[in-house]
Amino acid sequence: MKKSTDSLKGARLELVSDNKKAAHSPNTRLVASALACGFKYGTDKPFMESYEEVDGETQVSVTWLMDASTKVPFTWVENQDGKLIAREEGITFGEFRSRYIDREWIEANPDHPISYLRATHTQHLSMLKTIAKLPKHHVIRKGSSKVSIPDNATPEERAYFLNQLNKRR
Repeated sequence: MKKSTDSLKGARLELVSDNKKAAHSPNTRLVASALACGFKYGTDKPFMESYEEVDGETQVSVTWLMDASTKVPFTWVENQDGKLIAREEGITFGEFRSRYIDREWIEANPDHPISYLRATHTQHLSMLKTIAKLPKHHVIRKGSSKVSIPDNATPEERAYFLNQLNKRR
């Protein structure tokens, strides 16, 4: 959800919210990217995570308040027909957000810094999903030797690893 409103101090605020915990929210990655580029929070208390009981279920809501009026400069180089062309622009948080979540824009502008930020976060999420599927390992030490046995090892594989450990002693 995206809203823009005036704060009590006269600054323009951009509200970015969703119903996921902050650690799992794509908006947290969006805000982190924006801050890395030079965008600022809209207030001195820019974050709220709230919980509400609705029909016996807990619902979470996360909201970030970003400065909507400041323009942040971006510079990059595009390769056009073998020639490197320097580009620069200043954009607001609203434009940054719009581009960051627009897959078509990202694909059409692969050299733009926003595209790199988005690619980094997409890759990070992919890695986390892969890591979560990997088996855990048990490390067994005997003296200065050790073996690492994956949780999903067969009994035969476990016996092999343990046998190798016993041979090293």
